Amino acid sequence: MTKNDQKRAPISRAEIDRRIIAAFLEEDDPALEEVVPGLSAADIRRRAVEIGLSRALVRDSRLSGDRLAMRACVRCDARFLSVGPQNRLCRACSRRDT
Repeated sequence: MTKNDQKRAPISRAEIDRRIIAAFLEEDDPALEEVVPGLSAADIRRRAVEIGLSRALVRDSRLSGDRLAMRACVRCDARFLSVGPQNRLCRACSRRDT
């Protein structure tokens, strides 16, 4: 596979989410068009909102040292934005416990 073929290979949703999270954690105002080639800044902002990524969450994560990542819920297997390895239940499942 050549370098050009590798560049054109489709990117998985998990990889897109990882890149979006990393971009927001690294910079206060990332150049969104460069985060995921082929997606517009509006698409990237929309996906960030869909996964629950907010400026407040990023700020709090930086201050506390939490490691934001997309993880699978141990109860229902849904992917959700987790604030660290201790956070293993999605919002819906954690609400069921209360």
